[in-house]
Amino acid sequence: MLDYISSVAYFGSIAVTMLSIQILPLLSLVIALIQLFFKVRAKTSFLTVLITIFIKVGHDRGTLDKGHIEIGRLIDYIYDHSLLGYTLLLSYIYLFFWFIYSLVWWIRKYIENRFKEVNDRRDKDQAIVTRKRKVLVLFCILAFLPFILFTGYYSHQYYLQRTLIVESHSPRNINKIEVFEKGKPAFIGPSMIEARGHSLIYINRPVFNDGNALSSGNVLVIWEGDYRATIILQGKGQEDEKIQFMISPKTGEETFKVLR
Repeated sequence: MLDYISSVAYFGSIAVTMLSIQILPLLSLVIALIQLFFKVRAKTSFLTVLITIFIKVGHDRGTLDKGHIEIGRLIDYIYDHSLLGYTLLLSYIYLFFWFIYSLVWWIRKYIENRFKEVNDRRDKDQAIVTRKRKVLVLFCILAFLPFILFTGYYSHQYYLQRTLIVESHSPRNINKIEVFEKGKPAFIGPSMIEARGHSLIYINRPVFNDGNALSSGNVLVIWEGDYRATIILQGKGQEDEKIQFMISPKTGEETFKVLR
């Protein structure tokens, strides 16, 4: 059994070698011409074309029978210790390694192109997803923009906007008190007032007026000289509330105090 396997392997290797020597130059020539056409590895491809031509010319030289195949001619050259035979052998060795390298190069190029196509497709899909997200964000902004504008307008009108309802000066016009309505009353909730003098000191107080907007009739300012005043807040839904306002004649410090 082992002898049979050995014989098959031996004769098989000889057959593969004969077939390679017979076909390798032609196959290498075709690959080299293709690479030259596409300008790929041009130098080695041009050298391979020259070598295949040299192998063809070398086999046609001599007085050997025309019926001999290339491997037979090559063996005859080598047995005759011909320089042409050794040169042909080296040429075949070059073609063999060049063919293997070219095959590996094309396979690697094919794999790289496949990976590039996959990556390009992935980048394209990612770009589509990113574009859809941007469109979705823009759509959400446009959809909620009226709500945001309405909320901002409502917040400004009902919570932030200040409307002056009372401006009162001291007897000698030395100091003054300004009372603002902050926003507007929401439904039947209280209104907010802000009272301040000359400085940044101020006081905020709610005024329950049954949901109605405030006016000068809801605030009464009584001066007790130029440095003291009493602010009376009046509302339809509450008892009057008094706030004492004092200014230091020396330092100009202002203070507010709720009187119960």
